[in-house]
Amino acid sequence: MTPPLATIISEISSIKNSHIKILSGPLKGGSNTVYEIQSEQGDRWCLRIPHDADAASFATKGTAILEDVKKRRPALLAPAIIYQSDYYTVMEYLDGEALKSWNTQVLPKERRQDLLDGLATFLFSLWTLEEVQDTQGTENSFEMRSTKDFSVRLKETPLGGDPIYYLYRRVKIDDLVPYPDDGVAIVKHGDLNAWNVVVSERGLSGVVNWDTSRFMPAPSAIHHPLFIADIPGWLNDDVPEGMTFEEDRSYLEHAIKKLDVSSEHPGQIEHLLRTSFERQFLEMSLRNREINDDIKPTKPACLKVTSVYTGHSLMPTEWDHFLDNPPPSDKPSCGTSVYIRGQVYHLGNVFVKRTLRPSEYQRNINGVLYVPRAGNERLANEAARLTFIRQLTDIPIPKLICDFEDNECHYVIMEYVEDVAMSCLKAEQKERVESELKQHLTTLHNLRSKRPGGPIGVVIPPCRVSRVTDNDEWHLKASENKEYVFCHNYLS
Repeated sequence: MTPPLATIISEISSIKNSHIKILSGPLKGGSNTVYEIQSEQGDRWCLRIPHDADAASFATKGTAILEDVKKRRPALLAPAIIYQSDYYTVMEYLDGEALKSWNTQVLPKERRQDLLDGLATFLFSLWTLEEVQDTQGTENSFEMRSTKDFSVRLKETPLGGDPIYYLYRRVKIDDLVPYPDDGVAIVKHGDLNAWNVVVSERGLSGVVNWDTSRFMPAPSAIHHPLFIADIPGWLNDDVPEGMTFEEDRSYLEHAIKKLDVSSEHPGQIEHLLRTSFERQFLEMSLRNREINDDIKPTKPACLKVTSVYTGHSLMPTEWDHFLDNPPPSDKPSCGTSVYIRGQVYHLGNVFVKRTLRPSEYQRNINGVLYVPRAGNERLANEAARLTFIRQLTDIPIPKLICDFEDNECHYVIMEYVEDVAMSCLKAEQKERVESELKQHLTTLHNLRSKRPGGPIGVVIPPCRVSRVTDNDEWHLKASENKEYVFCHNYLS
């Protein structure tokens, strides 16, 4: 729990061995409350107090990035960290005031270009500060934040409901922002809006609010400041509808280009900035409802979509039809059998499974309506199993992207894994696969529990059990010992 303001001021006074007084504030933002404070020696600082635990967590991570940046780029126009506790941060006070708005009717061209020159120097210094790390550890800004976050987003936006739209964006993401082969990441501020840019009569004073900063692949980091990016759905404060900033973006790109001449890879940063619109638009649509309302899946010029039902690639002219008419559930799955429990489809490097709605239930070969038993529970259990096994073993399984329920269906979205049928392997290859399978089965059997069932407590009995009973709810007693082993139960 955050201490009272008086307690915080007293603590800072004790730490700095100086009487501290509040000069101005509070200024309340979305995540922090800010005060201007001063020591008896005349030092002016900024006190930031997060509103809740989530805001405090972001502040801690952002402060760590900012400290690293200032250590390696002392002249960067950003506040130095004076002191940080679990509940607040004290940092250098920047003279000036928030830019607040970028309005060409209010800001003269000369003033705008002066500020853009300052931003070019700031951004170039930031974007040339690298962190070399393992590629797997490099964050990709397009990754879904969490299963829960994504499922909520699907339901709240016009793109929600049908995961085919999500698949479209996943394919576009992988095309626009591939993971870097060299594992190099650069700094991204993460929230470069007009309220986080401090200016004075002399020009740019600095950039504040580093809570969402992080190291990211260059294509994810190099974007235009939000107030000149012209992202559909993004609303700048005090800017008339229809006002655009192509001229300002062009000026910033040219300013970056002049600085980029002396970089290790001349022209690369300027090129990424000049081509950043589609990447920035797509990324922001994943976390901003208003922007999400403005992005629409269109027929991509070079998107290859493979239908697992027909076995052929859909050409761009077929894309709209595929979105509006997903493959029916009574078509052969993977060209070999009818999947009467649900529907599967594949797009790019993503694979989707979903259960059927009651209106979609199929009839078996005898004409009898087949009602899948515990369908949603089965897929929820599968999603939990994927996460469970991936966390506790090194067994190669698809990465779970997310799972969620929508409109009576349970969806599981995972990465697509290319495969070869065992029947296509040579004898020595089959032996190697069988040997690996035995090792993986041993690994599974070493996962033990006192209670039968899946990781989320759902018991899905094997077919030999469900055939002889109509019971779908199982409440089995736990054992005193961990005598239950993990079984695949459908290793065909």
